[in-house]
Amino acid sequence: MTGTTRALQGSALVLSLLSIRCVSREREIKAIANGVVAGIAGTRGYFGAEAATICAELPTAETPVVPPLDKVCSRGCVCASTAEPDVDPRTTYDCDLWMEREWQLLRFTGMYRLDKKPHPKVFVHHQASWRRTDQGCRLDFTAYGDLDEDGVYSTYATSTETSPDGSWGGSPDVSVLWE
Repeated sequence: MTGTTRALQGSALVLSLLSIRCVSREREIKAIANGVVAGIAGTRGYFGAEAATICAELPTAETPVVPPLDKVCSRGCVCASTAEPDVDPRTTYDCDLWMEREWQLLRFTGMYRLDKKPHPKVFVHHQASWRRTDQGCRLDFTAYGDLDEDGVYSTYATSTETSPDGSWGGSPDVSVLWE
């Protein structure tokens, strides 16, 4: 076997390993995005059922963006209180932000486990707002993520509105821009 043949075989092996990594990262990105969408769908359903109570308690609300946008969550942000000492501080955040009244009222299913503790890792930044309307109550929900690590946030936004009698009128997703 010549040196050139070995070099070509070695290059082919490296390329095949790189392509495997790219495929698995692509699958990982899709799984994360699907999980985000499912969590938000659960929140929309809960809001649809409880909007009259939520809007009676807090007619207008906006959550902070959690984790804050200055955190790098493409590979997962973790609670600062549970992070290992060598974890990059840019990937840690205060998980008590999920305890804000607005998040609690929404019972955001995307971020809580059955034991009511935050998931150990989050991959996107979330924000929700709602307001009482003439038609009932409207929820707007946005998730921001840089899952492909290109420095550009992709956005997933959705909204839903209830009628004055509390029945749910679903709205379609307004954008699915995972890049």
